[in-house]
Parts: sequence; C-alpha cells; structure tokens
Amino acid sequence: MWRWQRQSWRIDGGSLRLDTNVFVRYTMQYDTRQSPKASRLIESSTVEAPGFVSVASIVELGRVLSSAYGLNRTQVGQAFEVLLRTKEVVIDRADRVECHT
Repeated sequence: MWRWQRQSWRIDGGSLRLDTNVFVRYTMQYDTRQSPKASRLIESSTVEAPGFVSVASIVELGRVLSSAYGLNRTQVGQAFEVLLRTKEVVIDRADRVECHT
C-alpha cells in the first residue's frame, strides 16, 4: 500500500520533495483516502517552504496521466501549466519543461 509519508520528505532546509504519486492523486482525486492527504500536503507548501518536484516526476506524471487516465495532450499540458505557475511548487529545471498542446 502506498504511503505518501514515505514517498515525500523535506530537503534543503524546509522544501518538501513531492513524488509522482502525490501529484497523480492531487490531480485526479480518485482515491478517497489518499487524495485528501495529497491535497493537504501540496496545499501546505509555501513560498518559504515550497514543494519540490524532480524532472523525473514530471515526465512520469505526464506518462501516467496519458496512459493510465487517458488524458489527451491538451489536458496533460494544462496540468503541467498549473504546476509551472504555482509559486509554492519548485520544479527542477523548470526552464526545460515545455507544454506542447
């Protein structure tokens, strides 16, 4: 069973490392037990202690949203745009993440 507490941890003096599972549950809101926890975790991030997302998690998120949930390129791009605009979330190498819709 997946436990978000084990998959996410604090780095760099307060930033919270967020993995793909957290963003899938937050984006899709399909799991009645884990999605609210993922929402609270992401929404608890602040500019001073932001959530951190690796490039690998971004790539995996796109793959999961399209293959497992059937989202089209436009919908996946919209999910990425929300992440890129969120000040409370820092994306590793964000300048290299592009949304081609």
